Amino acid sequence: MGALHRRCRCDRHFGETLRVNHRATLVSDAPFFDDLVAQGKRPRLAVLVTSRSCTRTARRRSSLWDPETWPDRKSLPTLGRIAKDHMGLKVPAKAIDAGLALDAKMNQY
Repeated sequence: MGALHRRCRCDRHFGETLRVNHRATLVSDAPFFDDLVAQGKRPRLAVLVTSRSCTRTARRRSSLWDPETWPDRKSLPTLGRIAKDHMGLKVPAKAIDAGLALDAKMNQY
């Protein structure tokens, strides 16, 4: 996937858009997992992306990649708040956020 990324990377400063027609699958084991070892740990899951086509276009359709158009992060709900509201959980959003932070720290690699 790294080689594909290097070949298809576009510079957003030139107003180009990258279109990738792909299929993504979650895999729990594959021959390339040994190449993904980080800090001595092999991944438990990976996203396998198979690209069918990769094209560039000079048209810019939105300001999605322009950070100047993004809302202030402090105005956005946390992932804990989103999960609580979406799943109707009774657990406080702060507790979910704390658990997510701990999980990210413990399971990063």
